[in-house]
Amino acid sequence: CARVVLPKGAAFGRRAPKIRTRDRFQCQGLSRTHTLLRFGAALRSLRQYIHRLSDLTGKTPKRGIYQKTIAQTRRSAAKVARLTEQAAARISRAFEPSAAASEIRAVRTIMASDDEAAPAAFDDEDATRLAKKMKVDELRAALEAAGADTEGTKPALVERLVAAQRAAASPQPMEEDSDADAPMEARNGHDSGDEAEEDEAEPAAFDEEEATRRAKKMKVEELRAALEAAGEDTEGTKPVLVERAVAAARAAAEEENSGEYGEEGYDSDEGYPVEEGDDIDVGARLLGKFSGDGRYYDCVVEEVTETGYQVLFTEYGDSEELSRERLRYYAAEDDSCAGDEEGYFVEEVVEGAELLGRKSDDGQYHNVMVEEVTEAGCKVLFTEFGDDEENRAELPLENLRYPYAAEEEEEEGYDAEDGYYDDSNDEAIAVGAELSGKFSGDGLYYDVVVEEVTENGYQVLFPGGPIREVVPREQLRPRPTENDEFRYYDEEGGYYDEQGHYYDAEGNQYVVTEEDGAEEDDGDEVGYFIQEGQEIAVGNVLLGKKSDDGQYHNVIVEEVTESGYKVLFTEHEGEDGDREELPREHLRYYYEEDYADDEPGYPVEEGHDIAVGNNLLGRSDGRYYDVIVEEVTETGYKVLFTATGDREELPRERLRFYDGDEEGYFVEEGAAIAVGAELLGRKSDDGQYCNCVVEEVTETGCKVLFTAYDDGEGNRAELPREHLRIAYPYEEGDDDDDEEEEGDEEGYFVAEEGIPVGAELLGRKSDDGQYYDVVIEEVTETGYRVLFTAYEGEDGDREELPIEHLRYYYPDEEGDGDDDDEEGDGDEEGLFVEEDCDDIAVGAELLGRWSEDGEYYDVVVEEVTETGYRVLFTAYEGEDG
Repeated sequence: CARVVLPKGAAFGRRAPKIRTRDRFQCQGLSRTHTLLRFGAALRSLRQYIHRLSDLTGKTPKRGIYQKTIAQTRRSAAKVARLTEQAAARISRAFEPSAAASEIRAVRTIMASDDEAAPAAFDDEDATRLAKKMKVDELRAALEAAGADTEGTKPALVERLVAAQRAAASPQPMEEDSDADAPMEARNGHDSGDEAEEDEAEPAAFDEEEATRRAKKMKVEELRAALEAAGEDTEGTKPVLVERAVAAARAAAEEENSGEYGEEGYDSDEGYPVEEGDDIDVGARLLGKFSGDGRYYDCVVEEVTETGYQVLFTEYGDSEELSRERLRYYAAEDDSCAGDEEGYFVEEVVEGAELLGRKSDDGQYHNVMVEEVTEAGCKVLFTEFGDDEENRAELPLENLRYPYAAEEEEEEGYDAEDGYYDDSNDEAIAVGAELSGKFSGDGLYYDVVVEEVTENGYQVLFPGGPIREVVPREQLRPRPTENDEFRYYDEEGGYYDEQGHYYDAEGNQYVVTEEDGAEEDDGDEVGYFIQEGQEIAVGNVLLGKKSDDGQYHNVIVEEVTESGYKVLFTEHEGEDGDREELPREHLRYYYEEDYADDEPGYPVEEGHDIAVGNNLLGRSDGRYYDVIVEEVTETGYKVLFTATGDREELPRERLRFYDGDEEGYFVEEGAAIAVGAELLGRKSDDGQYCNCVVEEVTETGCKVLFTAYDDGEGNRAELPREHLRIAYPYEEGDDDDDEEEEGDEEGYFVAEEGIPVGAELLGRKSDDGQYYDVVIEEVTETGYRVLFTAYEGEDGDREELPIEHLRYYYPDEEGDGDDDDEEGDGDEEGLFVEEDCDDIAVGAELLGRWSEDGEYYDVVVEEVTETGYRVLFTAYEGEDG
């Protein structure tokens, strides 16, 4: 029989990621082989319930919790029947309300017909199939009950169990068990005397509100699974399913409300008493006397009070304060097998024994070795902490434990369908390759060796059997190592990382809290509460309570204030009336299954620069279409819908950027690209994205000019749409912004701090509004008196200009104004330096021809030599070459 610890609140458990580790629960073989075979069907049903419960709650039953009553004792067939009823009823109440009665009736039928049933012919094939589906722990328990060897790998255990079952199929003489002949009432824990006539405790009333609240937190697929198990209709919306599930739970409660405590529990002589002076800690698992019927039930100590102990009855969720006299330790037929959560109790020891000992400084149990047996106990060495004297202690036997047997994980398979490890499976698989293969018997993966490549896959050897099977390629995996990363995906392809963050199938992280193991007060039917101290930032997507209807809607946080958060209700974008300041209590995180940002692209945040000609997505009639920005207005943006030719003014909130990568936004299929559009294009020679201008739209893409280079044919290319990107706002025009602030097309603006006499600038001539070369002759109160040097000596070419009509030269334009008047004295590079010119001084800034490529570059004269001038090419400062 299997006894399982159900987590508190598992009746309508929240969704949890799938788990890789196998479901752990303790099994104990019965004393007679035929009884084990009789209970096979009931155990298989229980195992299915356990697996489904573990998948639903994400909880793995803890090892050792029922060691004292199950793993350490061999109970009679009658007690096994009683425990089976308890487990079936308990699991059924958790999420399949209607299953309890039928399961109990099935067990009772099996028990009642134990002496009358005729043995059926042994089905070897069916027995093998069922044995393959059992786990290693179950196989060993069954073999131990049958008196067979329990060592070996799973394939060997399967073969051994089938042989034992085949041998047991023939009727054999059986020992009489006094418990088996007792009436069913006695087997269920009742005496035939006055105790059986005591009034049963009044059953608890069905909590409609609690059941409704739990049902609302279930996912639709969980509701449908529960309703299917209860034999109810599974069609309809979530509210309909919730109502139907509550009704089913109510009906099940009414069916089971007749003395649910009275038929279970233990007699008062079960176990042994807790003596005065025994230390009982919070978390201790004991038997507690329930005030409702005076019988003993499994309980956990939740709090040590002044007058006793506050305990939780684990099977039914009731809490009660009990005195020490109403608590009992679990009993075992052989006290040498009794123990607690640390290990088996120790009655006698020998020198050299390796045990667990309680360390005085932390109260925890650690590995010890017995060095000397004393009158009061034994002297031990705590082997984990070294050979120093401080790691030795004399311990009484009460502070020693035998460790429970370690689980043999390496012999157990694992479910590779629930996760993955990041290794390649694309290479050819050769004969002799050592991999993990999926065993057809239980669907789990075990170590295999490839023996032959066949048409249908690969013939592999499971060495533990030995068993051979042909396995398709997709059921082979590299063997996992301790460094492999497992991720547990949900049905939508999302997963949680080790920190509990949730990522969807595209890798987007959402602001949700970890749901697995969350307390019931972590959220309500809307979403998770936002706890004090949890950070909420501008731009977070949450649920907010609207003041006019009291309902929760999608919101974006726009501002963090002293008293709460200013949010925008995104369903009513752009309307000031749909912005509110909400306190923390009116905000919720999404339950992850409810979060769905199915809108394309990325939102245009406050501060993003949107310019005329940008290709974006615009929302109209509730959907997004390709648009081109034609005009920036005070209230938004006038856009052209390229597919229909319609024009509309849209606010920022109804525009979105295309999806993209680190280079820029993708140019989506079907998006219009206009000649002259400024984009980013991928250059074939270096693979980098550079600024380009579309010169022609072709059938296969666009012909572009890379503007960072000259106008030569080598800097033109025809690019497919996949090699084009729309620059991100913070990248596009970064350099231009500074230029617009510092100057215009004429030159740099002149700063307010003043210009000295003799400075050479550009000045705006009043008669034609054009800029010409000037020299500052005088600083006046209202500006600067300048000489237009192209017309030197003529008084009419002197003017007084304000500072706004002066410009500094851009570096490559200084002296351009002299070119037209000095024809023959220069070329396209600049003015010639005349042979008899004596005006070139050290520090002069000129253009010099570099010997390696014959091109002219900016230089500074560093030295006048006999044959010319030693210059520094300023673009390569600091390099001797």
